[in-house]
Amino acid sequence: MRALKNASLLVVVVTNQPDLGNGLIEAKTIAAMHEKLRKRLAVDDVKVCPHRHDEGCDCRKPKPGLLIEAAREWNIDLANSFMVGDRWSDVVAGQAVGCYTVFVDRGYSEPQRATPDSYVSSFPAAARLILSLEQGGLPS
Repeated sequence: MRALKNASLLVVVVTNQPDLGNGLIEAKTIAAMHEKLRKRLAVDDVKVCPHRHDEGCDCRKPKPGLLIEAAREWNIDLANSFMVGDRWSDVVAGQAVGCYTVFVDRGYSEPQRATPDSYVSSFPAAARLILSLEQGGLPS
């Protein structure tokens, strides 16, 4: 994250947190976790969907609501942005708004329902890929 920040890139986390909607965790606990992310990893913002899967909201990935919200608030050009994630829903959300998608393969046993632009094995590898693409320009 620091390398991305050192390259003057904005880092926004978008996360589904259904445990909030299911009453398994308190909002203040999630807020404290996200504050640690902001401080320790130089994250600029954290956007949270607190809804359960069955609520049908527009912010829960794979829907792109949180990405659209972040783009409005931070003046982000999504077509020149990256969506990095370790679930198929991250890839679908990023594709819905035209982001370059990077899938971090963590070996989860779930079907991959979308094809990302790139695959990597870790979040540091994703950062290295982003930095190299930033220097050379996004592929068209």
